[in-house]
Amino acid sequence: MRTVKINDAKVRVFQKKELIEKLNFTEDEAKFIMKYQKTFPELLQDGVDGFVIDVENLWEQLDKPNGQFSKWANKRIKEVFKNGLEWGFSQIRIKDGRPKQVIKLTLETAKHVAMSTGLDGNSSKKVKEKGKLVRSYFILMEKALRNYEYWTMVREPQKKDSNNYVRL
Repeated sequence: MRTVKINDAKVRVFQKKELIEKLNFTEDEAKFIMKYQKTFPELLQDGVDGFVIDVENLWEQLDKPNGQFSKWANKRIKEVFKNGLEWGFSQIRIKDGRPKQVIKLTLETAKHVAMSTGLDGNSSKKVKEKGKLVRSYFILMEKALRNYEYWTMVREPQKKDSNNYVRL
């Protein structure tokens, strides 16, 4: 894994070769992860606190479900509030010459919102497909992180042992 900066977020990403050679992913799985690492970079942040995900950016990354941001955001914020997840308002941004309050989510809340996309009966086929892709992506990322953790756990002792050899 390497750390990169995408959209002002410092995230750790996998490389395709690493996924295939070290972590035993198929070519298709590796391509899928590579594509969506760039689509949802903010959701890959690690160890961040507070309200870090802009809801409007998340809505755009999810292909603008419900068509209108305000309707979608109101529905999602009610769901988030009902489930006891964290959200808040942040700075005011100027958009189209008018001030606009920015809704921010914690990383965990944003993941919850993203993974629940397309599960309601009123979603379009496109939004349902995007929601399924998001859920598949997170399942593969979880697998990749577990495999990476295992690979590192096995590899680290091997690296230490190889450094103890004395060259003649």
